[in-house]
Amino acid sequence: MLPTYRRHLAAALGNLATAQKSLGRFPDAEDTDSRAIRLAQQLVVDFPQVPDYRKDLAQHRYNLGILLRAAGRPRDAEQAYRAALPIAAAVVSRYARAPCRT
Repeated sequence: MLPTYRRHLAAALGNLATAQKSLGRFPDAEDTDSRAIRLAQQLVVDFPQVPDYRKDLAQHRYNLGILLRAAGRPRDAEQAYRAALPIAAAVVSRYARAPCRT
């Protein structure tokens, strides 16, 4: 599958997880968010030179933290936030002067 399609699929899964969370379907939303994270992680592995994929991965992990906090799981939410932080910090550190194409 082309990287652009994988990126869009991960984004669509993230949107679906948000809708599931809004409906109170936290286990379904967590599974969907996990699928989005796996897609984003694989894009980072396959294309390590593309900073937008790293940014997306950090955002998906952050979104999982929001979901877990809403589900009443603050410790798990903290882990998701902590997983997002070094990824986002590395993008900022390495690509601070690069133009953003989101």
